[in-house]
This record gives sequence, C-alpha cells and structure tokens, in this order.
Amino acid sequence: MELASTPDDASDVERQLVELARLAAEHLSAVSYASTTVLREDSYTTVAATHPLAAALDDAQYADRTGPCLEALDSATPVAVRDVAMTMRWPGFRRVARRIGLQSSLSIPLFAGSGHAFASMNLYGRDRTAMTDLTGHVRAAFGSAGSTPHASSTEQPASGAGDLATGVVKALAVRDQIQRAIGMLVSRQGCSAHEAYLSLRVRAADAGVPLPAMAIRTVKRLV
Repeated sequence: MELASTPDDASDVERQLVELARLAAEHLSAVSYASTTVLREDSYTTVAATHPLAAALDDAQYADRTGPCLEALDSATPVAVRDVAMTMRWPGFRRVARRIGLQSSLSIPLFAGSGHAFASMNLYGRDRTAMTDLTGHVRAAFGSAGSTPHASSTEQPASGAGDLATGVVKALAVRDQIQRAIGMLVSRQGCSAHEAYLSLRVRAADAGVPLPAMAIRTVKRLV
C-alpha cells in the first residue's frame, strides 16, 4: 500500500521495490525466489532479485522482449504461468525456468502515485499447487478492489497469500482514490491526466500531506 501512495518521482521508490521482493520471498511459502522489473526508457531492468536465478529468468524475458513479467507490466494485470512445462507462449522463459527447476510463476503489476503500472513483482516457485493458490488470491484481489478479497478454491491459503491479497486490495483502493481526484481535476480544469496528477502532487507537497490525503481533500472540494 505504501508504494501506491508514493509519488512516482520519490527518491525511495526503488527502496520499496527491493523491500517488496525481499518480503515476498521471505513470507510467501509458495515463492522460492522473487524479483522486481521496471521499464526505463524503453528498456526493462531488474532492480531487485532475491537470488541470481530470479535475475536469470528475468533476463531471459528481456532478451526475447516477451514473457509473463513484461506482459504483467504492459497490461497492468497479474499474469500467471501455472505449469512452466506446458507453456508454449514464451520459449526463452520456459527453457530457463525448466533448466533451473522452477515450475510456476506469478507476475503482479505495481504502480505508484500516478496510477500507471511502472513495475512488476515476479514470484517464482517450485510448487505448482501452492503457486496456484497464491495466484487465485491475487487475481481475486484485483477483481474485488475496495472489498474483502474472495477466497480461492483452497480452504486454507498458502502462508502469506491472504496477507498479500489484502495488501493488493488496499493498494488498489488508494490508486482508485487518487484516480478519482485526477479525473475530477481533468473535468474541471480541462487539463490532461498527467497535468492533473502533477497538480495534485505539488499541492500535496506544499501542504505537507500524503498524496492520498490530498486526493480526498480535492474530491471533497470539487464535489
């Protein structure tokens, strides 16, 4: 949720991406390795990897300019590979994943204050069943922003899956809050969405309040 509240140009964005990868690998039982991918000037790069094998799998996707982590970033939706051995869409990804013994993956788009996906968190696992449960929770969270995440088909979620889903729902709620304010500014001022975001960002900085708090103030003022 912290990242969704953070301005895109804040100095600690990369620190947060590193921390997200670390926490995912440490607290999600389904995850063997984690990484975060960002797009910078038309070039993809890994800013955090909890193991060299995660970085190698990312690099295979960058080399092919295609793969689940790139698709998650480009589409702003979670992308899962349930069974690496069965996927034919991304041959480079499949080849490297099979060589290092990974069976499943889940890439989750990440966004900061502007609301645009600028990174993806890539979760790689050796247990297909556990990763399937984790994927179910994350997809349900993306489909239920602003409410309690739906339960997946597994009665007892894999360790950490429920917490991750709750975090996703909260982050999406923050994004929606900011986007509502941006939309109202666009409508009232006739500016672009980017200009509205920058205006909101400057107002928040001048007032010394977080971006979501300024979004709430803006909505109340313009309603």
